Amino acid sequence: MEESIAAIGASDYADLIEKPLASMDLSNLSNSEKIPESKPRAKRGLKGITGYGRILVKDAAHWLQEEYGKSRLAFWTVTIPPDCLTEELISQWSGVVDLLRRKLTYHLEKHDLPNFIVGVTEVQPGRWERDGGIPPLHLHILFVAGHKPFVPLLSKGLLAKIWGATLENFSGKTPNLDTLSNVSFIRKDAVGYLGKYMSKGGSSTSALPARLVPSSWYFCSQLLRRVVKALITKYSGEWVNDLYEYFRVSTQMFNFTKAVEIEFGDGHKIKVGWYGDLKRDSFDTAWETIRAVSESCKLPVSL
Repeated sequence: MEESIAAIGASDYADLIEKPLASMDLSNLSNSEKIPESKPRAKRGLKGITGYGRILVKDAAHWLQEEYGKSRLAFWTVTIPPDCLTEELISQWSGVVDLLRRKLTYHLEKHDLPNFIVGVTEVQPGRWERDGGIPPLHLHILFVAGHKPFVPLLSKGLLAKIWGATLENFSGKTPNLDTLSNVSFIRKDAVGYLGKYMSKGGSSTSALPARLVPSSWYFCSQLLRRVVKALITKYSGEWVNDLYEYFRVSTQMFNFTKAVEIEFGDGHKIKVGWYGDLKRDSFDTAWETIRAVSESCKLPVSL
């Protein structure tokens, strides 16, 4: 991924209305006789992975593949065994994910590999409906596995031990890891690998009790997050809608483009922006097009 482009319109305002406003009364809120009780915060993660999370995960996976090549990327899947899968463990899922990430980071740095890690959580509610109990949790992780194609520096046995130690830290049990840790090199497309499991997120968890829904749906190491954010350029103005239609219909410069919409209670939607992933060899052409359109509209190019 050479560069991502995001066009933002009314969504800026949508972000603002989610934030509390400062008191505009003559007296300070803290001096009021009655302070309304705050409502308990809803559990995080009930709606699955956020739109921002989806974009971040896809962009991170695409950048890793462009930068290092498929043959150096490992796709690691870990599963919680039945004897460790408890409601208590699900309530600590974000801690489990963080500990696993830190253990993996230690071994990546030990082998002089980049600390670029991105992953998503998967649940299987169908098994809960069929078998009862707690639906199994899986974690799918993408990282750079070696300095040469198809030569991993972190063995399958080592990765299994890392997962086992993580589970033991939270459950107090030493699981049989024969089939609970699987790793392979990317053969087709990194975005497709992770995207496949993101699609099983919030829309499929509505049947689950809230207590059985994990709070953490994705993670991205801080350094990789910074790299992805640095490659995003924002544009604003009415002209970006026409530009979106032009790129979507008339060119092959983007790997993908997608409109960003806000849906209202009555069902109607308003498009407030769009984002897209530029192909590496289309960067210069796209920039020339964007600059030409922005200059003709006499509007600012970026935020």
